[in-house]
Amino acid sequence: MSKKLKVIDKRLLLFVIIMALGTIVFWVSASLTDWESTKTVIFRWEHWYFMDWFGELHRIQTGIYSGDDIANYPAFCFLIYYAFFSFISLKDGQVYDDFTIRNMQKTMYPFFLFMMVCIFLLYFLFKQLVKNENHIICGITAASMLFTAPYVFVFERGNMVIIALIGTCLYVLLYDSDKIYCRILAYFALAVAVAIKLYPAVFGILTVLKKRYKETVFLILIGVAAFFLPFMMFGGWESCLEFFKSIFGSFETYYDYGFGYDFSIYNLERLIISLIIGYQTKVSNIPIIITFIILFFIFMNVGEEWQKITVLCLAIILLPKFSYYYTLCFLAIPFILMLNTPSQKIHYIYLVEFIIIFFPWLYFPIDKVNYMNGEEMSHILSWGHVVTYIGIVLMVVTLLIDGIIQQKRHVRIKEM
Repeated sequence: MSKKLKVIDKRLLLFVIIMALGTIVFWVSASLTDWESTKTVIFRWEHWYFMDWFGELHRIQTGIYSGDDIANYPAFCFLIYYAFFSFISLKDGQVYDDFTIRNMQKTMYPFFLFMMVCIFLLYFLFKQLVKNENHIICGITAASMLFTAPYVFVFERGNMVIIALIGTCLYVLLYDSDKIYCRILAYFALAVAVAIKLYPAVFGILTVLKKRYKETVFLILIGVAAFFLPFMMFGGWESCLEFFKSIFGSFETYYDYGFGYDFSIYNLERLIISLIIGYQTKVSNIPIIITFIILFFIFMNVGEEWQKITVLCLAIILLPKFSYYYTLCFLAIPFILMLNTPSQKIHYIYLVEFIIIFFPWLYFPIDKVNYMNGEEMSHILSWGHVVTYIGIVLMVVTLLIDGIIQQKRHVRIKEM
């Protein structure tokens, strides 16, 4: 046991030291550059802090799935927004814009309280994921994740993905429990995550792998119910249809914003082609298909749970046509699970890749890319984003090589 603790300490120690130094440099640089250096991690429009929350809260007054600006958040999110809106009691009949709502004392304090509760829950769940009897190690591991760049981005945006993260963490923690009531709690947690962000649905395959087919059906049913039934409170099936139209119709709008903060394989393809032949908003879907095939092969051939979960996280980062910075937060789950396993040399390669992805890179914009459509784009691409992209691609390559090695080893064992 002591040997295992020592190995885990070494991997964790390397991560914490490097991330702590990076975080110190990041915030000191922020104070010296009037926050200009933070724009790789913190959204560059300085007055737009927390607007992923308050921008959607504003829709409660103006219409959610109707009008010219249709929400691209599922209805379950608006159950939460509606409860929050009712709590702050804006009932004087006046329609407030999103910035005015955010700047009100009676809206900001409840929002901070909500975020503090979410941060505490994430910290608690991360601690539970760490399989270590040393509570200090558990606490350091959990706290270190909350200071990484993707989590800083989530907190600054005030994005609802934080609830999806909590639900996904709880699911991973309990889905393989020996106690049926714990597994049921896990399924409801994942259903909530799916109802908020949809893409955590891929984690349900972990229950399938455990051959709990009846429970898989139950998980699917409550997931579908959690996602679709809330639409009945906001206009019924028509609002659900408008939501999906908004989702698929918003891609080109997002592409016009620029290349920054987006880590999908589609955005990477757009970037490369734009550099070669000029600015492009539409490109081929073939790289998405190839990436899916590669990730599927890796998933089927890697043997450890944390590796399979890493592949699922990479799928929700790379495969959607638009994938914001905060999707990288899901990689905290497999990183912690990796620390629970006996150390191997290859783990230090993965460790470097996790550090590259989580590191708070300073802001050095790539002007050639950021002015491609004739004016400065809002989602500025910096070299920090490029380095993060490299870390993600390297992780896929490492997993692929690891998967091939494990497949060959498995074949040799079967032939013996």
